[in-house]
Amino acid sequence: MTVDDAAIFIVAPEDLIISKLDWARDTRSDDTPPDLERRYREMLLQRSAAERLKMGCSMFSTARALVVASVREKEPSASTAEVREELFQRFYGTDFAADERERITAWLTCRRARWR
Repeated sequence: MTVDDAAIFIVAPEDLIISKLDWARDTRSDDTPPDLERRYREMLLQRSAAERLKMGCSMFSTARALVVASVREKEPSASTAEVREELFQRFYGTDFAADERERITAWLTCRRARWR
């Protein structure tokens, strides 16, 4: 959504908190006090497994939408295959060796043509 030509993203509070905690863990940032992390974990574990699953799916959908929006903003004419490749690279690219990445992205970019 845009307001006065500024991109606005709306996320659930849980998504924002979890992304902040993930960022802190990944960057080794110590700006989140341990008691806050403990309290948040306790709150999260009070939810049912189904609620936590819904939260995870919501976070993934939000992250995917943000990546797609980022790709489209950078390259408005990007094809579906190009968007799919960029999604793979951003979410999973570092999980694979270079040769595996090439093989997977080749499959992703030609998949649409095969299913016409």
